Amino acid sequence: MSETYPYEIWRGEQGESGHKAEEFLETFFKKYSELGLIQEVSEKEFGKKLDKDAFFRTKAQTDYEEGWDFGYYDETNNAWHKIDLTTMADYSTRRVKEEKNKKAGVKTIFLPLHVLKNASLSSATTEDPNKYQLQVLNELRTTLRQ
Repeated sequence: MSETYPYEIWRGEQGESGHKAEEFLETFFKKYSELGLIQEVSEKEFGKKLDKDAFFRTKAQTDYEEGWDFGYYDETNNAWHKIDLTTMADYSTRRVKEEKNKKAGVKTIFLPLHVLKNASLSSATTEDPNKYQLQVLNELRTTLRQ
């Protein structure tokens, strides 16, 4: 990965924070999957038309070689999206990553680690989502519509 991004770009995601963030988002998605709002699918479904929103977490090899963490199917637009999750707080280095991802057809979602953690620990609900769940849902909607 050091050949893809200079040290200054990816240092904020080294170690456990990047993987923890992905685990938290995956848990968040799975809780909404249990409500029947989205479905969890395998990476093999990528590119296929589905009947509702869906997600999968990429394999480590895909993440490392292609730089994206999740596939997300937006049923409203009948479109699959490659998503790279970042917790990188430094805006200038995050912008470099976003531009590189955009050229590769990958959408970048920025969410702080504490937001992902708190959203994943909460019970999934459509009635009264808490501020952390709303932040994740709003960032996802905004990113998918770009």
